[in-house]
This record gives sequence, structure tokens and C-alpha cells, in this order.
Amino acid sequence: MHMICDLISTKKHFGVVPEEGLPYRLGLEIYRYVDAKHGQSVATCFVGMTDNTSRRVGRDIYFTKSDAISRCRLPFSLIDREHLHIVFPPRTRDEE
Repeated sequence: MHMICDLISTKKHFGVVPEEGLPYRLGLEIYRYVDAKHGQSVATCFVGMTDNTSRRVGRDIYFTKSDAISRCRLPFSLIDREHLHIVFPPRTRDEE
């Protein structure tokens, strides 16, 4: 199973440093939850953030069909860290 999540919020909630804002923290909680509850059955987990309802990171980069993850539809270079962001999963203790 693959999980793609797009969080849509305003720049106000992203904050000056998006990695410290509420949407980013919510994205980290999504990774933690998926790992804790469904880690054995989820092959891919991706969380993106945007302030634009028409352009979504996960959907526009990964999701190409209603039933499967396919090759990238749009390049990662579109992620500008102003309107489009990636929430990176928290580091595990093994990686530190």
C-alpha cells in the first residue's frame, strides 16, 4: 500500500520557517502514525505541503492513476520552498 498526503494551509500557518510551523509538525505526526500503526503494510509514505489548492506536491508529483503510484508526473524541481514544500520523515534513532 502507498500513502500520499497533501496538507493545504496558509502561509500564515507555515510561518517564516516552515519546518517550525504547525502544518510541518502535523506532517511529522502523519509519518510517525503510519510507521507505528501501519509500518509493515505501507511501502511508500509521502507528505507534501502547499498554500495553493490547485497545485499539490504529492498528487502532482507521484499520483498519476487512481489505483497506483507511477513514475513522476512533475519534477521535484517544482518544489520551491515558498508555495510547495516536502515534509521529510523524522529520523529514527538508527539513523542518528
